[in-house]
Amino acid sequence: MKSKFILAALLVSFLEINAQQTPVFKMVKDINPTGDSFPENLIKVDSKIYFSADDGEHGKELWVTDGTETKLVKDINPGSNGSDIYNFKVLNGKLFFTATDEANGNELWTSDGTEAGTVLVKDMYPGSGGSYAFEFVEFNNALYFRSEDGVHGTELWKTDGTTEGTVMVTDLREGEFGSNPSYFTVLNDKLYFNALDGFDFDNGQHGFELWVTDGTAAGTQMVKDIHAESSNPSNLKAFGNKIYFNADDGTNGIELWATDGTSAGTYMVKNINTGGNGNAIPADFIDFNGKLFFTAYSSDTGREIWTTDGTEAGTKILKDVYEGTENGVIPQFKYIIYNNKLFMTLRDAEHGGEIWSTDGTPEGTQLFIDVLPGPGDSMGITISPMFFQVMGGKLYFRAVNSEEYYQLWKSDGTLAGTQKIMADPQNPSQDALSYTPYFTAMGDKLYFTAKYNDSGYELWSVAADEAMAVTDISKNQFSVYPNPVADVIHISGDSQISSVQVYDYSGKLLLSNPANSKKLQLDVSSLPKGNYVVKVLSEQKSSSYKIIKK
Repeated sequence: MKSKFILAALLVSFLEINAQQTPVFKMVKDINPTGDSFPENLIKVDSKIYFSADDGEHGKELWVTDGTETKLVKDINPGSNGSDIYNFKVLNGKLFFTATDEANGNELWTSDGTEAGTVLVKDMYPGSGGSYAFEFVEFNNALYFRSEDGVHGTELWKTDGTTEGTVMVTDLREGEFGSNPSYFTVLNDKLYFNALDGFDFDNGQHGFELWVTDGTAAGTQMVKDIHAESSNPSNLKAFGNKIYFNADDGTNGIELWATDGTSAGTYMVKNINTGGNGNAIPADFIDFNGKLFFTAYSSDTGREIWTTDGTEAGTKILKDVYEGTENGVIPQFKYIIYNNKLFMTLRDAEHGGEIWSTDGTPEGTQLFIDVLPGPGDSMGITISPMFFQVMGGKLYFRAVNSEEYYQLWKSDGTLAGTQKIMADPQNPSQDALSYTPYFTAMGDKLYFTAKYNDSGYELWSVAADEAMAVTDISKNQFSVYPNPVADVIHISGDSQISSVQVYDYSGKLLLSNPANSKKLQLDVSSLPKGNYVVKVLSEQKSSSYKIIKK
């Protein structure tokens, strides 16, 4: 029995020790010497990383780095306001993006990394009005997107990167309002999307429905009129030989649908949230281990992870992670496939928002690591989402613990091989990764936005072989048992314990017991029933453990 308690303590503990070698974090460039440059939208193109940043003089503009030389590519909109640069996409080794200048407004641009090669593709909305192109998807060796030209409203466009090859595919809804196409998804040489051809249902107009195109006006047609008004198909995902999406047929609410591209082959897979207009709202689709995984809401389980093989019988909840009707899936749900497992951010009543992993089976869906013991969130869920990146055969992510807050972690997919890495363990920056890190791997280095010194948020990198652990949750652990505990907890370890402290989840110190031993007992009988954090201090390290007082 004692070994079970020790194992439970190990699984919820985290240990902080200084590594023999400090990881070599490098600020790539202090782009804004007077403040934060806030590098955003990092994207790798060949052997360079492009991003937007503000140097304090030109505003937010396009920058590029090869890891050694970091430079402003072009001041697209001269002055301090910047060019409002967004929507980065790569086609045939060139970068495409939207940017604003005074003469043309917000339009489509391209860059080869040089000032001369950074040019406007086409002024689709003549003058300074702006076409505001976005939702780029590669299809038929071109980029397809939604845009407006001031005459036809927002319609489907495509570009091959040339002015002449940037054209409207079809005027699906005639007039100035446009069809507002979205959720572009490619399957079997066809592009599927949600679009509106009007609201005059008596005269052949259908509201928002599912459409398909081969890239020509003649080859663009509605797949099926699912709802007499608007089914509004959303979150399209190609899986196998079908497109999966959510839609509302006017009777069952927003549920899981699939199509093979024909009207007859378009069907509701399953009414997950029964009861009429229940709205399961399936979303966050990902193809993993031969099945399609997604999130969905049910009045019985809340929003959880589901799987489907395309049949009603084969559409099932993976696991009710947050038992009951509470949501196990957090609003900023993130996931990544690594080492044949799906790593994701979920929450339960005991651990809050943490990293979970699954092999695709209910029994193989488990909490991976409890970085912040207790029901608090190791990702700072109420503030910003989790981020993942695979580099050098390791999984990198951002997480929050109770002392250093936002820091960089890495893992080999095992609990023993999961560690926190920091630029300066002796003087950690509590908000080092509070801003969106935009993790991007290039070569043997991970690039990201961080604040590890007084230079503000800038572009940093760390090499895979230099990312030495400063947190190792598998070595030199203390045993804390029993857990749950009624009266006395036993604490032991391989190093001299100097003090044991007990905190509630608000951070209030409740008990403090000085010590000078490798073993001790702590009387917690005076504490009310509930969850607490026990902090064990020694000369080499400190560890925090969640306990339950019964």
